[in-house]
Order: sequence, then C-alpha cells, then structure tokens
Amino acid sequence: MAVVVPTATLTVKLWRGFTGVAKSTIEPGQIARPSPTPVIAAETKISAAQAIARYTSTPPRRASDYFHRWRFVGLAGPYAVNSALRGDVERVLRQADFRRTFPRSPPLFFRSSYGWEVRQRTAPNVQRHWEYEHHVDQFLATCAEIDVPLGLSVDTNTGSFTVGELLDASRRSFDASQEICWSLVAYCGYLPDEMRWENRFGETCSYESMAEAILALPFARGSCGGTHKQFALAFLLRHASPRSISADLRQRCEDYLSKSSRLLERSQLPNGAWSPLWANGSSSVSDNPDDGPIRGDDLVRITGHQLEWIEIVPTFSRPSSDCISRALQFLIDGLKRSDATSIQRDYCAYSHAACVLQRALLSDHVLVSAEVARNSDDGNDIVSRP
Repeated sequence: MAVVVPTATLTVKLWRGFTGVAKSTIEPGQIARPSPTPVIAAETKISAAQAIARYTSTPPRRASDYFHRWRFVGLAGPYAVNSALRGDVERVLRQADFRRTFPRSPPLFFRSSYGWEVRQRTAPNVQRHWEYEHHVDQFLATCAEIDVPLGLSVDTNTGSFTVGELLDASRRSFDASQEICWSLVAYCGYLPDEMRWENRFGETCSYESMAEAILALPFARGSCGGTHKQFALAFLLRHASPRSISADLRQRCEDYLSKSSRLLERSQLPNGAWSPLWANGSSSVSDNPDDGPIRGDDLVRITGHQLEWIEIVPTFSRPSSDCISRALQFLIDGLKRSDATSIQRDYCAYSHAACVLQRALLSDHVLVSAEVARNSDDGNDIVSRP
C-alpha cells in the first residue's frame, strides 16, 4: 500500500489555538526568544507517515478510545469544518449511534440531582463492560481541545442536553480533592476569562487554586506517570487570559515545567524513551523500586504524553532539541513495530504517539530533525513485547 507523504501544502500548525489561529505565548512587551530553524528530513516524514498509518488503520473500541481518536482526527481542522471529526463525535453523542457502537452499555451520560454527568470509571462499571471516561472531565477536556461548540446537543434515552450544560454541572460539582488536571483544561479551554466561580458546596474555586494544587504535587504523582499535571499547567499558561493568573503563579508554573524538562534530560533512556520512573531521574528501567515489569507500551505512553506538553510550551521550558528528536524517533519506531492487537490493548498510549508525530509532520517547528532520520536505522530494539 502506498504511503502518502505530507507535502508543503499542509497548513495545520503545531502551535494553533482552538480556532486554528496561532496563539502567542508572549506577553505584551516581552521579547520572544528565537526558535530554531525548522529542519524536517524527507526520510523522517516517510518513516513517521508509515508509523501513523499503523494507528489510523486500527479502530477504537471503547468510548475513552474515541475521545483519544478525536484528538487525532481534530488535527485535520477545527470541529466546524471537519466532517470526519463531527461524524466520529456523533457516534458517541447520538443515542442511536451509541447503542449501535456499544450495544452492551447504558448511555455514557446520565442525569443526577446536580445535573447531567458523564459516567465515571468504577469497579462495577468495568466489570459490566459499561462505557465511561477514565478521568474526571476527560470528555469535556477533549471537547474543548477539538473545538466542540458548547451549544452542541447530546442525545440520551432519558433526554437531551448541551455540552454547555454538562460544563456548568461539572463546575457546580467541582471538588478540590478530585483529579483536577482534566477539569482545568476543560474550564480554561471553554471559559478562559471566567477564572472564579462558586461550587454547590459554597466554596470559591479558581484557576489559580487549581494550579496551586497541581504545583504542590510530586512530579510523578498521578496517572500516566504524572504527565497530566505538566500538560494542564502548560495548557493553562497558553490559553488562560492574562488576568486569570498572577505573574508570580505564571513564573512558578514555568519553573515547574522547566524543572520537569531538566528531569527528562537526565532520565531519558538510551532508546530515546521515558519510563514511568522519569521523575526519579533514572535513565534505566531496571531501577523500578516496585520491581514490576515496565512494558514497551508503558514507554510509548509516557513518551507520548511528555512530548504533548513539550509541544505547547515556549522553547526555554523544553528539553534540548536532541533530547526531543530521540524521543520522537522512539515513537516512530514504536508505532511502526506495533500491531492492531497492541494498539487496541493500549489505545491511549498509541493515540498520544500518533498525535505527536502528526503534529510534527504538520508543523513548521523543529520537532523532527535531520538527526532523527540519521538514527532511524540504528537497529535498536525500541519497543519490547510484554
């Protein structure tokens, strides 16, 4: 099968905002640091396109897989003009389509005494093979990232509501003790200027307090190697209005991300990947204190998550270009060596990898370099089977 290599006619940018228009990360009066000259080797484009094809040929199976797939399909254009993306979203939001796709599951959405909610991951839901979101507000955060309008209607067998109503219910029920990274992305993505609100417990909530809570956590705390924290903070810095967070908090978030990058420099494995132990500064998977096996899929998941937040921070907060290039090459080789079974087993991991590579192909920024192409045939066994 022929591989279609991206050409210069591609227009989607790595640094685009929700509207498809690039958003500046520089405050008024601040001098932007120079970016390196883009160098994207033709050989690397071919290799990356072949890797991406492994992912695109594997269909999602679970609702959470669809959320990840939407982020990839959304790279072709905003929701309003992306017919493929709208069709994928409707498969979950229209009850008739949902029943055909997930015949064993009740609706993903349900009405509680506090409003409409998304079914969460619980032991009973897993045992019953019901569909659910893996993280609190994962659905809303995904919708914010792909430009789903707040007025879009969601159809269930017990009534209809809008994405905006779901967002309102989420903010009313927000609890500082919950997993907050996805909530911060959803709220800030949809409501960048509404940085304070009162929840149903009478508590005043804010983007600043959410960021403070994230900053207080250890680097590795949380699912996916703790990387949701870095993404949430990077997203906040990029999309929140200037008055949403103080200059002091902005600086501490930048420092947190810069320190994360320094840890990544020290903990990168010889094959270019990062393991779940990245925050320990360990460059060996044999340093696992739990002595549990670290699979190749785990390396793909952590490496893809890391590169996604690195893509949206300024150059001064990133690891070196060489470090990034080696991580990208790991993802290229990891996807090329995968099969449908491994991708469907860990759709999250390979979705993040595919999104990173697709953005790199469509971007003017130097995330894929000539060095990656030179290292593409080094013979390393990049991803080992579990």
